[in-house]
Amino acid sequence: MNKIILSLITCNIFAVGEISHKLSASESYSQHIKAIKHDEENLNAFKDEGYYQLACRKDSNKALLGFCAYKILQRENKGSLYSLRYDSLIREPQHFFFYLKYMSEYIDEFKEILMNLKEILLHDEFATYLPHNTFNGLSNITHLIINGNPLLSTLPASIFSKLSNITHLNINNTLLSALPKNIFNGLVNLIELNLSVNKIKSLHCDIFKGLVNLEELYIANNEFFTLPVNIFRDLHSLSELCVSGIKLTHLPNNIFIGLDQLTDLMLCESSLSTLPSSICTLESLNSLHARRNNLDKLPGAIGNLKNLTELWLYKNQLTKLPDSIGNLTNLIELSLGENPLIRLPHTISKLDNLEELDLPIEMLEPLSKKLMKYLMSLESVSLYGSNPRFAHFTQ
Repeated sequence: MNKIILSLITCNIFAVGEISHKLSASESYSQHIKAIKHDEENLNAFKDEGYYQLACRKDSNKALLGFCAYKILQRENKGSLYSLRYDSLIREPQHFFFYLKYMSEYIDEFKEILMNLKEILLHDEFATYLPHNTFNGLSNITHLIINGNPLLSTLPASIFSKLSNITHLNINNTLLSALPKNIFNGLVNLIELNLSVNKIKSLHCDIFKGLVNLEELYIANNEFFTLPVNIFRDLHSLSELCVSGIKLTHLPNNIFIGLDQLTDLMLCESSLSTLPSSICTLESLNSLHARRNNLDKLPGAIGNLKNLTELWLYKNQLTKLPDSIGNLTNLIELSLGENPLIRLPHTISKLDNLEELDLPIEMLEPLSKKLMKYLMSLESVSLYGSNPRFAHFTQ
């Protein structure tokens, strides 16, 4: 099956009004189609100078037509693997799709391009919106990246409604402050959803409803302070969840109920003072990263996470650890540096598979001989702090 990758990277080199006017005239379309079929000068110009050089000279029609003709005529067989890459295009990317759809009515090669298009990258530092029908007719898209659009502040609720085959969707580095609650409705094949690095101030409890095949979800570096209790209720296939870089002060206790397949959870660089009790029900969890928060205690049932291999709690406010931590017998890495720990539980010596341990250096003084012997047996112990009495401790 043909795979066509379209990377659409746009910049401000054409006047939008001028392009819109040309694209709206049927006479202009007819001329363009004739040019694609017959204008050898355009094709030769594209071969010699490339699309980008033509675009920079503002020969927009010549550049676009030259590109289209070149890509159609350069194909040697229908089974070849090829890519469509743009280094520059008109300011509003929706014009390109409209243009391509129009030509597909007349030229079989363009119709095939649309039918087989798999991946799109939309990057435009000047785009402020995308119309609701931007992706209509592109039903075979599997990967869509909307990245680096710092003026894009809103998305229509139905913009992805025709992308029933999409598996990977990234929307990053935009000005989006909100998303319609049904914007992902019908995307049942979605495997990865990345909404990181935006300005989202809240997420509706139904925003992820029906995404039963979703495996990876990233909502880091946004501006909300809490999450609805049942926001993840349909994500039964989720294996990786990142909610880092957000000023969360609290998470509902039952928020992680039902995430039985979750293996990696990132809650870093927030303002959490406690972890929700439902975190202790995540029996498949391998990695829990909660560094740089305000945690002053851990749930007593943390020892239920028998499959945990990484526990990162660096730079919190922990003064002690629950005895149940000794039940984490598969733990390989334990990071406790820069916490005001008063003592370590004796049960920590039960962590037979532990290889790397980070501790505040002040913890060495009150340790029992048994625990000190245990620390000396580890492959790596990192100490944080400046107590000269233990300067010789280099394990």
